[in-house]
Amino acid sequence: MNHLINYIVKNPSIHAKWLNTLSYLENAGARKISACEHKTEVDLIQLKHAAEEHRHAFYLKKQILKISENSCPNYESNYLLAPYSTQQYLNRLDIETCRY
Repeated sequence: MNHLINYIVKNPSIHAKWLNTLSYLENAGARKISACEHKTEVDLIQLKHAAEEHRHAFYLKKQILKISENSCPNYESNYLLAPYSTQQYLNRLDIETCRY
C-alpha cells in the first residue's frame, strides 16, 4: 500500500485526480444522505453527517489547489481516477444497502 501511495503522490496529475475522486465520493455521500431525508423530520445527527461529508469534499478540493490550481475543476470523468469503477462502487453500495 505504501508503494502505491508513494507512486500517486509523486505524480501531480494522478495525485490531483486521486484527491478529486475521494472528494467526489464524499460529495456523493452527502447528496445521498440529503436525498433520503424526510421533508420535515430531519434530526441533528443527519444534518451533522451530511455537513461532515460536504466538509470532507471541500477540504479535498482545497488540497488539489496545493498541487495545481488548474487541475480537476469539477467531477467530470476525465478528472477522476477510474471513473467507471468509482460510479459502479456507489451503485453497488446502493444495491447492497437496499438488500440489507
